[in-house]
Order: sequence, then structure tokens, then C-alpha cells
Amino acid sequence: MTVADAFAATLDDCIRHIHSNVEGSVRGKDPERLHQLRVGVRRLRAALSAYRDAIATEDRRAVGRALRRFEHKLGPARDWDLLISQVDQAIQENRRRGGEFGDLIDLAENRRARVHARLAKTLSNSPLPTLLRRAARLVGAGGARVAPDTPFQELAIRVLDARERQTRKMLRHIRSLKPKELHRLRICVKKLRYASEFFQATGLMASNRGLPSGPKANRGRTQRCSSCHRSALEPLKSYSPVLEIGHDSTKEGGAAVPS
Repeated sequence: MTVADAFAATLDDCIRHIHSNVEGSVRGKDPERLHQLRVGVRRLRAALSAYRDAIATEDRRAVGRALRRFEHKLGPARDWDLLISQVDQAIQENRRRGGEFGDLIDLAENRRARVHARLAKTLSNSPLPTLLRRAARLVGAGGARVAPDTPFQELAIRVLDARERQTRKMLRHIRSLKPKELHRLRICVKKLRYASEFFQATGLMASNRGLPSGPKANRGRTQRCSSCHRSALEPLKSYSPVLEIGHDSTKEGGAAVPS
């Protein structure tokens, strides 16, 4: 499999994830649909980052910026969904005080309805379909640092190695990191996880298909990269509440997994 083949498969997966949740987000009845739409956009942005060497820089940045702007438009409605969910949970945990939250729930529900109505109009008139077509056309468009016919695993090994080294370097100093640096570490971890999930989804990381026959060292590095994200994330489990490194939630019908 070539880099172009793998990139096209990853983009198709991300785009289907997004398409499958747009209609439900417009209706606004199920908060999970909006959550999955945001996850889908986030995964698409992560795919552009993972395959950045296979995309012309200016094209990648233009599509990435447009996706970020679209993702930000989804934020307010999702925030109200989360607030109401958290208040509901608090009521369930302390039923004796449930009545004290009545006015807050009514206010939040009214505000959420207004925000979701605005979001429905935004989605109905958004340039999302055009944006997704632009993303799909990035495959093999030219001007990239890596040729489209490059064996996919060569790119995967290089990307995962670089991201693992960066994550481990920051991890060594995690106890002394300031909030902004912790945020950078969280981003590094998520980039490593997303890239590994995208690459493993091709089914190539456990084998040597796509690589020309060569030194045993290459084959060893390929298999090591198939699990490098797990070894890098293992020490971070105790810090997950701070770093929020857990997987983005996906459910059957909302997306094709691998956030």
C-alpha cells in the first residue's frame, strides 16, 4: 500500500464519520450526534497532521484552518449539552436537593434550545460539504515532501518514531511542567494516539506488506511502531484526569473507529 492509498482510506473514514452525524446534529435531539460530529472534525484535522508530509503545506494549512473555524462553531451547543448533563447527574446523586436545581435546569434548557436553533441554521447553510471535498482532493495533489507512491510504512514509521520521542521527552519532566506545557504534552499524546490509530487501521502495522525486502532492522522497527503508542501512553495513565488523554467516545452508528 502506498502513502496515497493509506491517506485516501483515512480521509474516507473521517469524512464518513462527519457525514453520518450532521443530520442528527441539525435535529438537536441527541447530544451524542453533536459530540460525534465534533469528534469527526477533530479526527479529520488529526489526519491532516499525521499525513502532513504527504500534503502540500499551504493546502494543508488552508483546509486545517477552515476545519478549526467550523469546529469552533459547534462548541457553544456542546457546552450547554454538557452543562445540563452534569446538572442532571448532580440531581441524581443528591435527590433531596433536586428541587434547588429546577430554575437552573429551566434556564439552561431554554438557552440550549436557542443555541441549538442557531447551530441548525449554521449547519444547514455551512460550507462543510465543500470543505470535505477540498479535504478529499488533497490526496496526491502534488507539492508534498513525500511522493504519493512511497510505501506507506516508511511514512508511518517516521511519524510514529518522531511523535513518540517528543512525547517521552516531555514526559520525563512532567512533574515540573507548567499549565501551558502540560497542555502541549496533552496535544503531543493525542497526536501520537491519533496517528497510531490511523496507521493501525490500515492493517499494515503488524506485517511488512508495502515495505521492500530489506534489513531486519527495518522489520523490527515496523513491529515496534505498531505498539509504540501503547508503551508511551502507559506511564501517563495516572495523569489522565489532568491531561484528558482518554479516547474520544465513539459508538456504533456514529462513526467508524478509531479522537
